[in-house]
Amino acid sequence: MILFPFLLISLRAIFHLQIQEPVNLALSTVAAIFALILTFLSVYGWTRYKNNSLLLFSIAFFFFFLKIVIDELVPTLPFYSEFVGSLLDFVTLSLFFLALIVGARGKKAPKTQSNE
Repeated sequence: MILFPFLLISLRAIFHLQIQEPVNLALSTVAAIFALILTFLSVYGWTRYKNNSLLLFSIAFFFFFLKIVIDELVPTLPFYSEFVGSLLDFVTLSLFFLALIVGARGKKAPKTQSNE
């Protein structure tokens, strides 16, 4: 994980891509690492508890990680456009929404006792 910034810089050098500000690269690297950690943690939680919302969260975190990596590595390649970035954002947000709905649907409302 510590080698991730160096990997980004070396891949940019190989493909002759522009390097953004170091602060932006550092923040993107931290966000990507955090998203990858959350992906692994939610996959582990899903394997342990078999909660479908955790699986959807892990896929959403992975798409977020994927978007950051694509934004940092290949922003100038011909196949990448604003449409692809917006599509990844839409998929990520949709998966988070579905995970919340699936998680909320699985829980039953607590029974309250009325004083009659």
